[in-house]
Amino acid sequence: MKAWQDIYLRNRGICISYRLPCERTASMCIYPATQSFYDFGRGCGGDVIRLWAHIRGVDSWTALKQIRECFGLNTPDKAHSRDLIRKQEEARRQQIEAKKQEK
Repeated sequence: MKAWQDIYLRNRGICISYRLPCERTASMCIYPATQSFYDFGRGCGGDVIRLWAHIRGVDSWTALKQIRECFGLNTPDKAHSRDLIRKQEEARRQQIEAKKQEK
């Protein structure tokens, strides 16, 4: 028996099927709205870092390191991380307020 792959869109996400001919449902779905995934065959899910770890067969810390190396991202400066997080949260709050005012 040979496994085959299907990719199709659903209302809530992208479904990927690595399935045998006898299966009728998707093996994994990726949900862009929540930036998450769920693998029905293995019963696990999570965010993009967990997806990378799941596909590569590594732990989350190793996945994060690989992602940083792959995309040329720097390790955050711990001294300024709290300030950066506060600024990002404030920017997000402003975006939400702007959207509310548009409606």
